[in-house]
Amino acid sequence: LLFALLSLPAFGAPLMDADAKDLLVEILPKAVKIFYIWHGGINFAENTNIRQDGIQGEYVMLNRSFPYKTVRAIVTASREVYSKRAYEGYLQGAVPTFKEADGRIWAAAGTYDGQLSLRWLTKNASIAWQSQDKIIVKCLYEKEFGGAAKTGYLDFVKEDGKWKLDSHIDIPRGAPGVKDRDVWYGEDYKETADYLF
Repeated sequence: LLFALLSLPAFGAPLMDADAKDLLVEILPKAVKIFYIWHGGINFAENTNIRQDGIQGEYVMLNRSFPYKTVRAIVTASREVYSKRAYEGYLQGAVPTFKEADGRIWAAAGTYDGQLSLRWLTKNASIAWQSQDKIIVKCLYEKEFGGAAKTGYLDFVKEDGKWKLDSHIDIPRGAPGVKDRDVWYGEDYKETADYLF
C-alpha cells in the first residue's frame, strides 16, 4: 500500500486510460488541421506565379479560402493545441512560414506540400508514463500505404492549465527509455521520458 501511494503522481489521482483516449479524441483532429496549415499552406496558393520577395526567400499569396486572416490567428490556433516547444521546434522552424502583405496572407514558396501519411487509432490508447505536468500516451497507428498497425507514443505537457501536444504527429516515436529506430529515416536515437524532438 505504501509503495502504491508513493508511486502516484504528486497531483493526486492519476489519469486513467479513458482520459488518454478522451485527450486524443479532442486534440488530434485539431493537431492534424494545424499540421496541414503549416506543412501544406502552399496548397492554398492563389497563383504560384504571384510571388513576393521576403527576408528568407519568396512567398506566394494564399487564396481567400485559407482559414486564417492574420499570422497572429495562425499562431494563436497553433498554440492552443501544441506546446511552446513543439510550436517553436516543429511548426515554426527557423524560416518564417507566413507573412502579411497587401491585406493578404502569404506562405513561404518553399513550404512543402505536406501529407500526413499515417493515422492514429485512439480506441486502445493508454497511459504509458505520467507526472504532474507531462504524460506519455501509448497508441496504435497505421500508415496510409498499408502494413500492420504499430505502436507509437505521443507526449503531452500541461501549459496554462491545459494539456498540449508535445510531439510530432507525422513521425511516430518509440517507447520511453529504449533504443528505437526512426520509422521514416532509419536513424537510431535514444528515447527518454523527457525526449521531445
